[in-house]
Amino acid sequence: MDGKIGIDINAQNFYSIFKGRTDRVAIFNNPTSKVISIEVKKGDYEITSRADTHLKGQTRLALYNQLADNTCTWANIIFNESSKMPTARDSLLFAQDCAIAGLTEVKREKTKTKGQNYACWMFFANPISAKKVRYLISLILKRLEIQKAEVLPAEDMLTAGSQGMYAWLPYFGGTDNWIDPNGEKRTDLGVKTGFTVFINEAGEPLKAPWAKIHKYTENEIDNAILYFEDYIPSDPTPGEGVEIKDSHIKKVLEKCDAVKNILTELKKTNTLNDKILELLGPLFVTWRRTDYLHKLISKTKGYDKAFIDKKLDSLPVGTPFTLCSAFKAAGYCPADKKECFAPKAPIVERYGRLEEDNTADKTKYREFSPAVWGFQAIRERISEEQETETAVIDAEATDFIDQMETFESELVEQRNLMIKSRRPCSGLSTGLACLNRDLDGLRPDFLTVVAGIQGCGKNTLCSQAMEHCAAEKKNALYITYGDTKSTVISKLLARCSGIDYRKIIRGALSDEEMARLNETIKKIKDSYGPYMFFVEGNDAMGIRKIRSIIDSMDVHLLIIDSLNMIPFISKNQLTDIHSRIEQNVRQLKTIARYKKIPILATLSTRDKDSNISELVYTESLVMQACDNWIQLEEGKPLDPQQQAKEYIMYIRKNRAGDKNLAYRLAYQPSIQRFVEMKQ
Repeated sequence: MDGKIGIDINAQNFYSIFKGRTDRVAIFNNPTSKVISIEVKKGDYEITSRADTHLKGQTRLALYNQLADNTCTWANIIFNESSKMPTARDSLLFAQDCAIAGLTEVKREKTKTKGQNYACWMFFANPISAKKVRYLISLILKRLEIQKAEVLPAEDMLTAGSQGMYAWLPYFGGTDNWIDPNGEKRTDLGVKTGFTVFINEAGEPLKAPWAKIHKYTENEIDNAILYFEDYIPSDPTPGEGVEIKDSHIKKVLEKCDAVKNILTELKKTNTLNDKILELLGPLFVTWRRTDYLHKLISKTKGYDKAFIDKKLDSLPVGTPFTLCSAFKAAGYCPADKKECFAPKAPIVERYGRLEEDNTADKTKYREFSPAVWGFQAIRERISEEQETETAVIDAEATDFIDQMETFESELVEQRNLMIKSRRPCSGLSTGLACLNRDLDGLRPDFLTVVAGIQGCGKNTLCSQAMEHCAAEKKNALYITYGDTKSTVISKLLARCSGIDYRKIIRGALSDEEMARLNETIKKIKDSYGPYMFFVEGNDAMGIRKIRSIIDSMDVHLLIIDSLNMIPFISKNQLTDIHSRIEQNVRQLKTIARYKKIPILATLSTRDKDSNISELVYTESLVMQACDNWIQLEEGKPLDPQQQAKEYIMYIRKNRAGDKNLAYRLAYQPSIQRFVEMKQ
């Protein structure tokens, strides 16, 4: 390439980095001073030629990054940071936040668009779903509370006939007239007035911009999404910021030495004094979780909720720096420990570069909303290592007397409930009298596994249990890794309406059937429909994500289909399926214990005629780990037309009673229903 351009890359390599759609590009036509979108007739050869003229400063080139299959190989985020916002804060924070989630080397560009804007570039090793990329970017922008940013790809899915939006490529060549802060003329960049170049954190152009072009894998993008989803719930309350959940607070209580010391003193003295309240109060006021503070101090001497609430109302919302400083000044933070929130000066732009402003108030540098800081404290500031997938929610030793008192009160409450409702079991109804009787229903701290070969009716049994739970006006959450939500709903409607679910899926319904189906839908909506929830699982939804969903809602029954497909996500990936399933089962069991909810999960097993030792081994591991094991096996046909089949249901493990019990069930596959047969 022409040496005077001063960029250490040729047109072919340059185009390979930014390659997008090959059927259309946009150029800036100098004679007419207009942007023209033109059709590409010679493919990569033509675009490479145009990239060469772009680098030489002759014709500016823009490419479309959203491909016809709604994937993209790079993303471009343009921030509205004109001369009124000279610090380039948004693009800088975006790149820094990407880095803390493992997406290092996001390139920042000082663009020519609208005078003085900034952009960030992300590159991918292989085409990635535009919807996924846009979701990740939206999480980061939401976390940083950035309102104005243009994101390319601009759509999750292209509309008919659309090519999407184009992005102007960086490093548009030409005569260099840029003067650096020292007053010296720069001639090594080959770009006009220092625009369209990649810059560092200080705003200085990179001298070797192509030395580190990292292309992220889809796995890296998925991990970043998992990271940021922990910070930003899917639907935060408008105007309320981000919700701090119990699990997040517990992590802070575990990691912050100052808070641990305060709580230790509180436990020893059993007395809440003004000093402790004035230290802990602002922390929980900041998080908008004063209810959790009441939970911590409710057993102290002289506890008065009304007085505490009045005191908390007078306390100010804290900031990370002021709260940590208060802990240290009071002597609760170890003297040899460095401040978690060391103050930093704001960044301002002077003479074309970014530098610290030491004259400004240091406590106002990069202040997030109070709730977002809660998550920052958990991971960034309190040095929490990347956590392995874990379901342990809390672990606190209590003496036997306390446990007996708790059990006694729960027993009285359960007895009154049984008398009032006249129910045959203490747990939730399964929809089958035999299971309600011999398993004591679905107990609130048990993991029950329904095992069997594919197509034996495991989903049907679970779906019936969900329906009965909802009928009692209790929330049932169904997480499916196999069937889609529409399939699960179709089977539910088939069971309730008596219409073949295959007809419902295909839409092959008569007028009479359509009317009956509409009536069923209305009945479900008006009765127990609001108590049923569905989630489609995916490769990124492990135990931790399941737990966060449970934390965000009041769940009385959790159903998972199936154990075979739940991913195990940790920094030490498990390669063999036995260990993965066993670990997931053990952690689901822990969730059932600590959250006090019944969990019903399916497991696909070997065919009775096969001899696969690996599946036998997996079954034995799961049976050992779970509380109840129900096995479904096919019996003989009950009618010549195969409209109903006999199934034998075995209770192989039962923590609430006898095991090795067998029951005959009639299974109607067309309407997805089990009916208990007389023995």
